[in-house]
Amino acid sequence: MKKIFFMLLPVFIVVDSILIYDIYSNSNKKEYDIRDIKLLSYTFENKRTKLPIETLIDGLGTLYMTSAIECNEGTVATINKWGNVTFSEMEMPVSCSVNFESLNGTFLVDKILEDNPTVLTVGGSAINGVTPRTGFNVIDNQTYINTIYQTNNAELGQTVYYYSGNVTNNWVIFGTCKDSSYNCTVGDDLYWRIIRINEEGTGGGVRLLYAGSGLKLDANNRHVIADNVTNARIKTNGNSFSATSINFVSSVRRGAGYTYGSAETNLSTIRGTTGSNSVKSAVTSWYSAQFPETTDSFYRELLDNKAVYCNDRSTNSVTSPTSSFGSYTIYNGAYRRLKTNKAPSYACGATNEGYGNWYVGGNDNADRYTGESYEYGNGILSNTPVALMTADEVVFAGGLYNSSNSNFWVYANKEGNSISASSWWTLSPAYSTSEDTYIFKVTDGLLDYTEGIRSLSIRPVLSLDSETLWLSGDGTANNPYMVVTR
Repeated sequence: MKKIFFMLLPVFIVVDSILIYDIYSNSNKKEYDIRDIKLLSYTFENKRTKLPIETLIDGLGTLYMTSAIECNEGTVATINKWGNVTFSEMEMPVSCSVNFESLNGTFLVDKILEDNPTVLTVGGSAINGVTPRTGFNVIDNQTYINTIYQTNNAELGQTVYYYSGNVTNNWVIFGTCKDSSYNCTVGDDLYWRIIRINEEGTGGGVRLLYAGSGLKLDANNRHVIADNVTNARIKTNGNSFSATSINFVSSVRRGAGYTYGSAETNLSTIRGTTGSNSVKSAVTSWYSAQFPETTDSFYRELLDNKAVYCNDRSTNSVTSPTSSFGSYTIYNGAYRRLKTNKAPSYACGATNEGYGNWYVGGNDNADRYTGESYEYGNGILSNTPVALMTADEVVFAGGLYNSSNSNFWVYANKEGNSISASSWWTLSPAYSTSEDTYIFKVTDGLLDYTEGIRSLSIRPVLSLDSETLWLSGDGTANNPYMVVTR
């Protein structure tokens, strides 16, 4: 099994004043549990990490071990692999660095690639006897075993690995139901399907699509995916995409935004954070209820804040971001890519090959929703890094505009039946008029669009951090991936 070495340098350890008194008053060697020592800061491989120190310490002896401790000049300390620290001398103030090693250190991203040795490219050559999808002008309903696709059509041109067609080894269990008002039973496992591994420059984490909930144990008392799951939606009565009925009436163009700006005038003014639409509000409420900060902080710590969720409002219908919309029909980027050109992209606001600077306002961070503000993200989701699947992701996964596909993983539960039993929103606007905004949706495996004021279901999407550790499983329904959560 692959081993990852956890080098936490520097880690500053300050010993509680009571412990210092004990050491000096006894003058002899004194042994302390590392849990009794206050850690002010730590790093992982010389950079900040989302692995909480509590996770590392609580996993001593099962997942992790300590290998060495070095303190400031004059202070002599030793540590055994179980985290027992012995001081023989001490100079004030005390600062130390600790090395952790992993006993089971396979990252989930590495496990996914290990389990899928056949890596295909759309339109490419057959590999290991598996013929890839010929293009994005056809659906992908092929059954794959231990196979994944790759593309560099992404924000930074780096590799994205994604699942397509009828794959059955992209199941994950992550979290439990805390609030039954979100179409689940309290205590049940939350199920997910892996969409892709994000490109490294935008976090490199594992993106998941909500796949319902249930509770089933196998003969070995392991958690597995329940039979015939059909509740892969967080609202049974649906939700309109446009902000609310009152905002929809007064803010038609802005209704396409996950958040929206101050006025209907042009591309610049519809973007912003003046308000949030009802879908974002529903997703935020669901996240707060199912992953409460008071009890599930260790789950929250595993989410990738650099992951980009693209609400692409770019357009070629006007000549500049400040051009007035007037009464024009404004076609958005996903409409051109998916309906007209059959060319999906993981790049937010992407141009299409051969069209040059086709979309005004493309590559705009206003449409790149992230939990952290950085070069490729707006940081608007700082407290809730959760959103929806994009229409482009649906096409990469095997879908096609206005073509039904009931044999790809987005649609199916483990028996191959509809997992959501309803229509659900994507994050991708299609176009808007002076009277209506149209958003891409998925209905029984068919990708098309409808008015944003309609009430449809919601399937949240989140991304696990690239440092999330694999605990068990091979991604199949009877042995889903589990990750280290504390």
